[in-house]
Amino acid sequence: MNEPDSTHCPPNTPRDPEPLNWPVILGLVGVLLVSFVLRVWQINEPLWVDELHTSWTIQAGWSEIPGRAALGNQSPVYFWMTRFSVSCLGESEWALRSLSLIGGLLFGAALFAAVRRWTGSNMAGLAASAFAAVDRTSLFYAGEARSFAWIQTLAVLHIFVFSELLQRPTLWRRVAFVGGGAALFYLHYTAVLLLLAEVAWFALVDWGWRRAGLNARYGWRQLLTDLAAM
Repeated sequence: MNEPDSTHCPPNTPRDPEPLNWPVILGLVGVLLVSFVLRVWQINEPLWVDELHTSWTIQAGWSEIPGRAALGNQSPVYFWMTRFSVSCLGESEWALRSLSLIGGLLFGAALFAAVRRWTGSNMAGLAASAFAAVDRTSLFYAGEARSFAWIQTLAVLHIFVFSELLQRPTLWRRVAFVGGGAALFYLHYTAVLLLLAEVAWFALVDWGWRRAGLNARYGWRQLLTDLAAM
């Protein structure tokens, strides 16, 4: 029998999560319901100045949206999504903010999944989701006709995918990493800061591996290739 290659990094995968059961599922549903109630009550409030830019941008034709978005130093992607939402639901404050409300609810669900995977604990996942439900910044983003609620959610998912990719790189994880990074960047250009933070994190991890005489299964060449693909 061949001995394992000690020159490569061990998988070091997170502990297996506790199995889901009905109390945990009902607890998560309860947290998400509280999250919904805390966010939906303000969805019909008057628009503020940044949201007025969103409203003005989506009133243009589809082809004119990029130009109007650029006046606010924004990518057109979120405005295209919002225009589609408003075209389906009608013109109103709640229709304009409906995407952000959905993104805010998914933020809590994404945190539950990620923290449960990292810690192996259902209660840790529920606690993270509960904190997100009452977090002041998250509440604000979920009631605002801007892209930030979705950036929060995608950022959690992207960090989760990246951590899994470092443990065991697969084609589908690389595809998710590239696709998620592109989605973040084109939702809001400042999301590039998250990608830079992930590169810095990778540099520290890679340095630790090399000091231990180990070779990464997912190295600099793969990372730079994936970043270029975004």
